[in-house]
Amino acid sequence: MNTSITGPRLKALRKSLGLSLEEAAKRLDLDGAATLSSIEAGETLMTGDQLVLVSEKFNMDLDNFLNPYFPIERDSFHWRQTEVSIETRKALERKVMGLITAFRFLSPSVGLRFTHRRTSLNLTRESRLEKASEAAERFALDFDMGQVPAKKLHEIMERQLGILVLWLDGPKDVSGAACRLEELDFVLVNRRESPGHRNFNLAHELFHILTWDSISPNNSSSDGENKAEQLANVFASSLLMPSNEIEKWGDWSSIDDSQLVTRIHKVADHFRVSTSALLRRLVSLGLIDENQNGKLNEAKLRKPRERESVENSAPPLYSKLFVEVIAKSLERCQMSMRRATGLLDMNYEDLRDLFASHGVKADI
Repeated sequence: MNTSITGPRLKALRKSLGLSLEEAAKRLDLDGAATLSSIEAGETLMTGDQLVLVSEKFNMDLDNFLNPYFPIERDSFHWRQTEVSIETRKALERKVMGLITAFRFLSPSVGLRFTHRRTSLNLTRESRLEKASEAAERFALDFDMGQVPAKKLHEIMERQLGILVLWLDGPKDVSGAACRLEELDFVLVNRRESPGHRNFNLAHELFHILTWDSISPNNSSSDGENKAEQLANVFASSLLMPSNEIEKWGDWSSIDDSQLVTRIHKVADHFRVSTSALLRRLVSLGLIDENQNGKLNEAKLRKPRERESVENSAPPLYSKLFVEVIAKSLERCQMSMRRATGLLDMNYEDLRDLFASHGVKADI
């Protein structure tokens, strides 16, 4: 029996149920916590009878417990969405958890040690919005994000913070999600939204990961008057559009409306954000007043081309890091082609196209 599978999965299952070693050992009729700890560490084999007992006591189908691609943990998602049914959301969660479970299982076998660095922000739900803005600007400086932070955000999240980012084809009313597991944080972003919205969603969900312990997010949100969402929006705005970089564009209050619209379009393109996000940032910094803001309605700000090529500009599915793990697993026979196509809901040609879209070479 492969203890590298059963031990860690038993530990994950126990923790998802909120049981201590002592409580779980008692429920499983083991000698004590030390015995269970040894099993979880892979040092002691589980007998067939013990596996059956785990299945019965923890209400887990035995086949699922032994299947390394089956998500065994109770997931904790925070969704950024509007008017999406619980059924739709749960179906997406099940699919995503299958991907994440496979990624965690396969990564070590292909030589990837994907470790998370759980950086946290010194913020609470009672923090003022200005504090979230300050935290974002410090973050940009600490990670040397440069003049256009959106360019480096994805790479910093995955390569420096160990937060897996997945670009997905989600329902139109789902912008993204953040999820925390014991050994992995990850963020989902709907790749079918405009580039500016995608970047903002990525920064928004980063805030939730960085404040998960101090500002526990709700299961889902629609950006109403929820304080956590207000803080996340301010953080995202300040991270993507640092005040010192905006100030380089000169005075905003003395130019006429047509010049202002032209500049907003140009600066939004520069920072890779939406025009509406930039306008809110300018108001918050006091660079334009409410009177100017009132004159600039959404129709006037919206670029004619803003929606015309969203699909063409969409990033490839998932992420290069995730796809590299799948490719290497196939090459090293750690995963079968049938398993891979089933997991990703693709046929063979789709899988080849996926590898090509990320520039990943795979001898399959």
